[in-house]
Amino acid sequence: MNVNDQKKYNECIDFPVEIVGKDGVVRHYSFEESISLYQRRIRLARLRFETAEQREREITHCAARIAQLRRSFFARYGWESFELVNKIPSHFPIELSGELSAYLRRQFGCGTEHSAAQLDCLNEETDLWIFSVVIEGWQGMLYCSTNNEVLDAFASNCSTVPSENLEVIVDKVSDADVSFLLTSISGKINLVEPDVVQNIPSINVAYQAMTDGNLVEALAHLIHLVEYEPYNKQAYWAGMILAEQLRVHEQGLLLTNLALSYFPNEQLFITRKISLSIRLGQWREALDLYTDIADRIPYPDNRLLKSLFSIQNGEFNKSYRLIKGISSQKNRIQITQKWLVSQIRLTILMKRLSWISIVLWGCLGYWVHFVFIGFILLSGFVLLGIQSECRRRLQGALLGKGYVQLSIISNNDVYALGRNLSDSH
Repeated sequence: MNVNDQKKYNECIDFPVEIVGKDGVVRHYSFEESISLYQRRIRLARLRFETAEQREREITHCAARIAQLRRSFFARYGWESFELVNKIPSHFPIELSGELSAYLRRQFGCGTEHSAAQLDCLNEETDLWIFSVVIEGWQGMLYCSTNNEVLDAFASNCSTVPSENLEVIVDKVSDADVSFLLTSISGKINLVEPDVVQNIPSINVAYQAMTDGNLVEALAHLIHLVEYEPYNKQAYWAGMILAEQLRVHEQGLLLTNLALSYFPNEQLFITRKISLSIRLGQWREALDLYTDIADRIPYPDNRLLKSLFSIQNGEFNKSYRLIKGISSQKNRIQITQKWLVSQIRLTILMKRLSWISIVLWGCLGYWVHFVFIGFILLSGFVLLGIQSECRRRLQGALLGKGYVQLSIISNNDVYALGRNLSDSH
């Protein structure tokens, strides 16, 4: 870590914390939410990075940022959350002081609803500190530890129900590297209403909502989830498929763009963006993306996409050959194939009839009367209208405006993706 990095980590942070995501959006996090965010990044480092050096760099950065957040919170609010009286611990880390400040402030209103808690250090060990605590006349014992197993051992000797001459557990909080245990004999303290921290649903909650048929609720859960877990590929993928099933393609494109800002090389997400761009009529952008990865798109999606681009370019015979050549066991692809074949056949037939009429009017104008030449122009307009009508019907089917919504991607199963998503980026 160079000098500039060290200086960056030594700066004092304001709360709520502003964090800029890879999508460029600035989000605000409370102390607890920001700590949780960096702890999740540490847990996911093994999945997100391919080399040991990258993983180590990410873990080191996140650990340094967590320590900085804790120091900053203590600097901002520690003086009003608690004060040490009588014996002061000699090796109590300032980072632990930050967590202790947040805990007392959040759970008991110390520094907000109540005056600062008074702490008297009774015992100090390598990873355990025992304090007597007084909050507004209420007395208890506070155990602080950086080793969860040590605190669990203390908790096992305490009661969970009121009992004479026996310590009763009033509150217990365990984090990844910090734990607090509050006990008392005098009775439970009246807790203040804790700061509302919005629960982050797991992907299992979204899957359960799907199972129950609450697809809109499931999509809302997934959008909320990726806000807090931007490296959760499964959440992105499920959200994209749900958005397609609900025919809210703008939401699907929003999720896809967010996913690509974190995983720019994930082929499944790029293919999904191509399909969504086509649905929303953004053909130029879709074609540019398709050209870049055309050789990597699997069958039958590659032929289906080529067929759609051919229709947009007015190459109906080419599109017909491509779509007829698709052989897929996927029912949704078969339905799309049948619909496209029927529409292309009708369009080709109408175009041929239009060309025949143009030739016929030309012959009649030459051999019978020149007035028939004017009908050539009419047939030309009909010919252009036939192609426009085919594109209009195709766009409507892609958007799902009617009964039919065409499938563009064959791998469209939330529960069985066919392969695990790669977490490299």
